[in-house]
Amino acid sequence: MRMVTRDIFQHILQVAILTLAFAGFTVGPGGAQGDAAVTPQAQQVIEFMRERMHAYQRVDASGWGMHVAEQCSFIQAGGRVLTKAQFMAEMVPFIGYTFSAVVDDVRATEFGDTILLTYREKETRDYGVQRSENIYIDTETYIKLKGEWQLIAWTENALPADPPAIHLDPKLYDKYVGTYEVNPKAMFTVTRDGNKLTGQYAGEEKFELLPASRSSFFLLTATVPSTCSCGTDQAAWSGISIARTDQRSTTSRSEASDR
Repeated sequence: MRMVTRDIFQHILQVAILTLAFAGFTVGPGGAQGDAAVTPQAQQVIEFMRERMHAYQRVDASGWGMHVAEQCSFIQAGGRVLTKAQFMAEMVPFIGYTFSAVVDDVRATEFGDTILLTYREKETRDYGVQRSENIYIDTETYIKLKGEWQLIAWTENALPADPPAIHLDPKLYDKYVGTYEVNPKAMFTVTRDGNKLTGQYAGEEKFELLPASRSSFFLLTATVPSTCSCGTDQAAWSGISIARTDQRSTTSRSEASDR
């Protein structure tokens, strides 16, 4: 394995800091040419990304590898970490299905000789009678190496699919109404607003709870769905299990809400 040079290693360490400071602009699917905020160098790396995406769909490893540093690291959604050589070795013809990808919501932020690029990618694999679709948020980091913009880090984050909402008789919502203790310092309140069930963490805005089943509800956030699970028997129902992103906590009904 090749050793990462000191300059590239320092830039990789900066990625987390740059991500926290990210406040980029949005580019539609057609590109960034019409946006006055897009600088020529930012437009260039956006085009590099699109060219690499097209090369991947053609299974053109040579075209894909252009503008990618030899020491570039690729972190896939499942947690695998690949080198450029390993990624290229796994580029083989698609057998038994066709592959396509659409990119939108492209954002770029510049920090001197570093450009951070993020975008939403929708991948489709069509098997003829079946089709699978996956959505990712990808992050790319480019730096200038010998006067040329090169990709040095790529990270893929999968967005889980939204659970399918079902229809429930709103009268069932009454048994879920109450205030629940997440922990001694955090309360979660469930209320019925007409034909809707809503939830609210203390100090935060209300959000609608959508039914996935009689005992499971979910809420849609900006990035991922969160779920709430509870029993359907009011007499036995003493809590609500709340899952937000990758954290889960079980609450108990507050005594004040039962009075």
